[in-house]
Amino acid sequence: MRKFIFSMRTQALLVYVASLLLTSFALTVLVAVLINHWKKSMIQSAVALAEEHGQNVVREITSLIQTGFSQEMKHLRENPRAHASIELLLKQNENIVMAALVDERGTMIIQRLRGRDGLTSGTAIIAPGGNYSAPLSSPADKTKLNITLRNRSEHMRELDIPVMLGEKTLGKLQFSVSEDVVLRRISGASRLITRSLGVLLIALFLLLSTAYFLLWSIFSRHIELVRERDQLDKLAAIGTLASGLAHEIRNPLNAMNINIDIVREEIEEPRDDSQKKAAEILINLKREIQQLNQTLSNFMKFAIPGKIEKQPVDLVKLIREILEFFSAEFSLKKFTVDLRLPETCPLQADPSSLKQLLLNLILNAIQAVEKQVKRALLFELSHDGRFCHLTLTDTGQGFGKVNPEKCFEVFFTTKPGGSGFGLPIARQIAEAHGGRIWAENASGGARLHLTLPK
Repeated sequence: MRKFIFSMRTQALLVYVASLLLTSFALTVLVAVLINHWKKSMIQSAVALAEEHGQNVVREITSLIQTGFSQEMKHLRENPRAHASIELLLKQNENIVMAALVDERGTMIIQRLRGRDGLTSGTAIIAPGGNYSAPLSSPADKTKLNITLRNRSEHMRELDIPVMLGEKTLGKLQFSVSEDVVLRRISGASRLITRSLGVLLIALFLLLSTAYFLLWSIFSRHIELVRERDQLDKLAAIGTLASGLAHEIRNPLNAMNINIDIVREEIEEPRDDSQKKAAEILINLKREIQQLNQTLSNFMKFAIPGKIEKQPVDLVKLIREILEFFSAEFSLKKFTVDLRLPETCPLQADPSSLKQLLLNLILNAIQAVEKQVKRALLFELSHDGRFCHLTLTDTGQGFGKVNPEKCFEVFFTTKPGGSGFGLPIARQIAEAHGGRIWAENASGGARLHLTLPK
């Protein structure tokens, strides 16, 4: 029992550690997924807000073009309102690190960058993820080049919003949204969530530890109660067996003692028939001794069952062999035996134990019907892919109002001279094979059911 408790304690501890680790892992993954989803949602919201601000600037630029003398983008280069609109875009949205107005040929008209010290359109230290573009022209061939410097150290979302005048595209507003700026803004909240997760894990650890020790104390107490109950059950079973065995032995011993006194009297005071009477008494004594020996043998079989060694056995063949052994008695006492058996019923079983089981069932049925007017036994055997099911029906008196289960109790018998071990031993053998045996009343007799796994 100590080894059992230690094993259960180790298993419970392993379950506790595994549940703690699994729960911690699940919570960590869940929080990580939620934070990742939150970050993506924040970035999408930031991009959508930046696009909305960009649309407002494009409407302002379009309004300036419509009210101007010339409907060309290049004239906005000197327009203060155009510059102010671009600067406002960066000021009202901290996630935008660069904004530029480009004509339909790709020529930079206005550009603003978010530098370390604020907004600039000239030489500046480009913020991470920002860029700087400037047109260069060659005096010789009047070739114009657009030069763009970019800092790619951050994750950027680049957006283009076309500047339209009716159906005509005049250019576009380009701006870049930094994802890292958004993430840095929510990093504080992420750290708070991480600390909260740590506190939650510690609380979970304390809760599970308390629950583990409480449950283990309850479980240990339950184990102790089960052990005490098992001991009481064993003592009660031993007491029942001892009482029954004493009863089965005491009555024959009393009868033998009386018979021995009678033989002694016949020897001390002999009469004409003393020798014959003494011989009869000695025969009875020998029969009683044999009965006592059989009772003790049955008791030992029940108390110390033999080892089950399974091998292939044909149940149909085994039934026929046992019935062949009783064929002379059946013929002498005019028994009717009806066999409804398949050709074969193979299973894995211990041959000697299974033979003892069937012998006990058949002997019980024979004893039940031998004093009846109609002496009939019906054997029905069926099997499927998993089980063999044998039914033995007799024409005896049945169980009447007695619970049929009582016939499987040790020392219970309704037959004169019965030991009450036959059916209990049969059930013990059936259960040792992983099977079942039970009884019920039948019309005009009793029926025993035996189920064995194939």
